[in-house]
Amino acid sequence: MYIKFFKGQKYMWLLNYKFNLGGKQMLKKLLRNFKSLKFSIIFMTTFILILLSSVTIKSNTIHRKVSHTYNNQDNIEDEIIAYGIKVDEKIIGAVSTKQEAKDFLKSIKKYYIKDLDLLNVKIMENVEIIKVKTKIKNLKNNKDLLSNTVKQNNKENPIITVVTTENITEKEKMPYKTEYKKSNNLFSGQEDIEQKGKEGIKENILKVEKINGVEISKEVVSEKIKENPRTQIVLKGTKKMISSRGTGRLIMPIKGRLTSPFGPRGSRIHLGIDLASPTGTPIKASDNGIVKFSGYKGTYGYMILIDHGNGYFTRYAHSSKLHVSEGQKVAKGDIIADVGNTGRSTGPHLHFEVIVNGENKDPYNFIK
Repeated sequence: MYIKFFKGQKYMWLLNYKFNLGGKQMLKKLLRNFKSLKFSIIFMTTFILILLSSVTIKSNTIHRKVSHTYNNQDNIEDEIIAYGIKVDEKIIGAVSTKQEAKDFLKSIKKYYIKDLDLLNVKIMENVEIIKVKTKIKNLKNNKDLLSNTVKQNNKENPIITVVTTENITEKEKMPYKTEYKKSNNLFSGQEDIEQKGKEGIKENILKVEKINGVEISKEVVSEKIKENPRTQIVLKGTKKMISSRGTGRLIMPIKGRLTSPFGPRGSRIHLGIDLASPTGTPIKASDNGIVKFSGYKGTYGYMILIDHGNGYFTRYAHSSKLHVSEGQKVAKGDIIADVGNTGRSTGPHLHFEVIVNGENKDPYNFIK
């Protein structure tokens, strides 16, 4: 508080920067200048009001100065007492109040926490808030200080190391198993999916530790199966592949008694051999091939003709029943018909022919 007295006036008080009186001096000065106790009481009351106003004015002046620093830092060289943030013996920045320093430390932690299920957060370094003398232009606001710190933390040597431990929930796909089943309906080497597999879903809760937002470790603390995987079932063929080309090594179609061989028979040539066997006896294909004819054929009765490739054919006549159709592939040994007595026949038997390049041959020359 500054007081100045003017001659010719009983009393007057003004704020001034020239005279600085102590508290006791001020009271003595006031009492000497006022003869009346009444005036003294009035003056003292007024003085107290002025004193309070002065404190408010000075407080506002300081506040305006501090607030003004952020807009005029480059022009302000005055030194003030501020609050420095000291990290491992190094001051990384200074702010105007202690609360601002505390708020900065909270904000740097919050930056790396975000919206996580936080278990723990800590700063690795030794951090202190201390009073420092600095130029006003060196003061930082929290926004700039946070921005600079984060930028430096992304480099090799971070200013502050913030370690967070948090829970993270992740969904994990569970692979399905594949099961194989044999199938006589498919040829060897063929596969077909009977049941399509489906991945399961597992929910894991992980404890993740990060340094400045970068993951350094991860540990599964619990897991829960949300959906079990469904096994895929694959059918694998076991049926032998049928070739349309014969092997050239024929087998006897049935086990029967020879009743008529190949060759001349009376006035004509018998084009095959007759093998007697009970009606219904299974007849087998002599070799691999394609059925060229399956049906009723005049004196042959129910007959099958098989093309074995390379000009080779075999004929099976007088059958009671046919089991294959025209165009069908057959393998050596497949049952193609049953012995019968159809067409021109004197009893149940198989008439069997071998034809090579359009000429009938003795089947016994090709049976191995």
